[in-house]
Amino acid sequence: MISELERAEESRYRIEGTDRTINIVFRPRADGESIAVALASMVCKYIREVCMMQFNDYWARQVPDLVPTAGYPLDAKRFYDQIQHRLADLNITDDQVWRKK
Repeated sequence: MISELERAEESRYRIEGTDRTINIVFRPRADGESIAVALASMVCKYIREVCMMQFNDYWARQVPDLVPTAGYPLDAKRFYDQIQHRLADLNITDDQVWRKK
């Protein structure tokens, strides 16, 4: 991947070596400028919500009285602290539930 532009307003990358060159553009708030981006954003948000419902359902069966999480940073630590005691019993590693940058 070749970086063509790196700015806060926009980043552009080019992927070569495939059947055709692929250009990728990242732009904050692009959903306000493009109907295709807005629709993709809506679909992704819906899929995320479905996945979070499944995630919460699973953990509710493992930890009684667990308060569900939306998965955002402010609440993630509370949720992680509440499920951590069950991870070893379920043969689940920290890396499988806690993202590291």
